Amino acid sequence: MINTKIVRNGLALLASSLLFTPTAGLASSPRQGQVETKLIAAAKYLRNSEYMPTHRPVVNRLSRNQVDAFTLELEAGKSYTLVSFCDDACLDIDLGLYDNNGQTVDYDTDYGQYPIVQVTPRGTGKFMVKVGMPHCVSSSCYYGVGIFAK
Repeated sequence: MINTKIVRNGLALLASSLLFTPTAGLASSPRQGQVETKLIAAAKYLRNSEYMPTHRPVVNRLSRNQVDAFTLELEAGKSYTLVSFCDDACLDIDLGLYDNNGQTVDYDTDYGQYPIVQVTPRGTGKFMVKVGMPHCVSSSCYYGVGIFAK
């Protein structure tokens, strides 16, 4: 596992440096592009720790106080790190990971825009990811989740 405090600080630095960086070309809106650009930067940053993307990133949007959920198949013995970002209208985003019995594996509900959860599954199986949007200053905010493993 990697030190989440170091990763969070590194990702925050990268995200803040992207404020004036052109956004990803396929985004349907500038705010979606902000999230996609942050996910690309996270992939580059985590590659230095030998983490590689294992799933297609999830990009969606939520209104304030809404929660979204999706499932992932994770392989036994791989060390996974999931990182999430939100657009600049978002002040806080939460990320949780749950096993197939609904038990909490890891969660990050600290105030901020860069939650991280980690797991090294003992067995291959389905996991649920929940994304919460406690604070969005717009009618809705874009978020993205990147899934990486080594």
